[in-house]
Amino acid sequence: MTKKKENLEQAATVEQPAENLGAVDTASENNSEGTDATLQAQTDSDSVNTSPEGATDDLNAQDVNPFYTVVIPFFKAKHREEEVVKVIESCAQYLLENIRFVTIGDQVEYTKDMFIEHIEYNGAEGSQLDILEVLKLAIVSESVSEKFILIEPGSYLIDNVGLCHIAIFKHFGMLNPNRYTGAEAVMMKNTAALLSDTLRLAAYDYNTHCPVLLEKEKLTEMFEECPEILSGKYHLLTVYGCAYAVHPIRLDFHTDGWILPVVSQKPDSKTVERLIADKCFLYLKHFQENVKFLNPFLDTKK
Repeated sequence: MTKKKENLEQAATVEQPAENLGAVDTASENNSEGTDATLQAQTDSDSVNTSPEGATDDLNAQDVNPFYTVVIPFFKAKHREEEVVKVIESCAQYLLENIRFVTIGDQVEYTKDMFIEHIEYNGAEGSQLDILEVLKLAIVSESVSEKFILIEPGSYLIDNVGLCHIAIFKHFGMLNPNRYTGAEAVMMKNTAALLSDTLRLAAYDYNTHCPVLLEKEKLTEMFEECPEILSGKYHLLTVYGCAYAVHPIRLDFHTDGWILPVVSQKPDSKTVERLIADKCFLYLKHFQENVKFLNPFLDTKK
């Protein structure tokens, strides 16, 4: 059985909620430049079965098929359950790794009878403080691998990728709080100040909505060395990326093959369909209106 088939079986029994197709969405503007990069991801510490008959000194034989956890936060106040179902389907279809799914937050009814572990964290609104709590729960959970993939509802895989694609950190260039409005603008202003004034790091914007590969050890180190982060006033993935990313790349959805961010409610559908053609990730800010762009990529009967 192939890895892809094994992943698909985890999502095969998910009953689909009714879809409500409304106005379509458009892509956001980000001035950026793309560059190719590769990163060999290290394996996790899953145990290796050994016996006198099968003992070997070949270190390359160890952990040849590690499992990585895909952590999906779910907050009823912010997300639709169908968004989580689509995340699971997209990862099962396109993520060419051995993976397990763990949801953290409110219980997803459509997945409670599946072999998907749920870590309870109820009544949250989906703020950065709640994402902080999700990451803290992931760090201490034995069900979450030492290196794990974080993917939030709204972000989806639409083409085959491996761990190496996700492990490459991606940003939008220098962090500019003026790109944001309201509470988000305040958060990103706080984040820029923390990075430049306190941590003495160049402030890049890692709020890309791409799935990311995180490490428990580095998250723990970040929380311990900068406890101010625990206030929830900062964009955590931006701080993590600025602290730990090695040779990150700058996104440009007009020219590169990474993510298409679809953020407004009434796009030019032809433009979206043209830009989405060579992407491997898709972000839908308004799921109910935009799901029509995702559905063609999740037809497993093709």
